[in-house]
Amino acid sequence: MSELKMILSEGRDKLLKEAGFHITIPPEQGLAMKADLCLPWRKLRVMKRWMKSWGANMASEGKQRSLMKSQLSELPVEGESVPFAFNLKRGGYELCPAPLAYANDLQSMLFHLLEEKQRLNQLTWHNGVIPDNEIWVKIGGDKGGSSFKTSIQVVNIDKPNSVRNSCVFVVFEAPDCSSNLHHKIHDQIDHLQNSCWRGYTIRVFMSGDYEFLCYMYGLSGAS
Repeated sequence: MSELKMILSEGRDKLLKEAGFHITIPPEQGLAMKADLCLPWRKLRVMKRWMKSWGANMASEGKQRSLMKSQLSELPVEGESVPFAFNLKRGGYELCPAPLAYANDLQSMLFHLLEEKQRLNQLTWHNGVIPDNEIWVKIGGDKGGSSFKTSIQVVNIDKPNSVRNSCVFVVFEAPDCSSNLHHKIHDQIDHLQNSCWRGYTIRVFMSGDYEFLCYMYGLSGAS
């Protein structure tokens, strides 16, 4: 078996060339693979080199980035440096500038997601659990490392809690205290709660751990 593997390994490229066998992965498929596997660009480059050794050529990173940019052109994302509250070791807070990135139109972002899910026939009302004239969405936050991310999830799909169903619309490099969480979030949520898509009423639910929910609702904690 080891000799066979050695022969196959040594003659693989020659056999593939003689047979004219090759695989070309277009940018659309490469970008879809990156998203499905949750790969950063660095790991995608490693996979691209490995696949090339087996005769599978993936579209260049430049073409994939250009495609991604064109697909996201309808979802304008902005970034700026704004003052955030940071804890002091001696107690209290101080305001310091920190980076903030956000989708400046959450409603358009959600409607774009819903149009895509409808096109793929992925929308469901969970056998009547969700009223047939409503679309439910969840908004939650998560602190990881030095950054905090706020994401939106469509509940009207088979696996609403899947990480692949999470779409980040606000991220900043600061603590997740109450004053910081108000940046670019509350106004957009209020606007979303009073909107409709294709005749469906949008219902917004907050999700997350107890601390996050207390911050969002302005509560001091358990009484």
